[in-house]
Amino acid sequence: MPLRAMLGMAEVLMASPDRRLICDRLAEGHRADPAGRCEHPVHADRPERHPCSLVRLVRLADGLGRAVETC
Repeated sequence: MPLRAMLGMAEVLMASPDRRLICDRLAEGHRADPAGRCEHPVHADRPERHPCSLVRLVRLADGLGRAVETC
């Protein structure tokens, strides 16, 4: 996923008062299988290494959100 798109989506997540709940739901079920791929069914047709782009987005939004909260 292009960085600009990732940052834009993270910004939208950060603006939500329900950011934590949304991020938890988005990341639900995204775990690494023994081969290091994300085992979430959304990746069944196109395997993706873990952490997948959705998990990276959630981590970015969480990190940015925490940084803003501490300022």
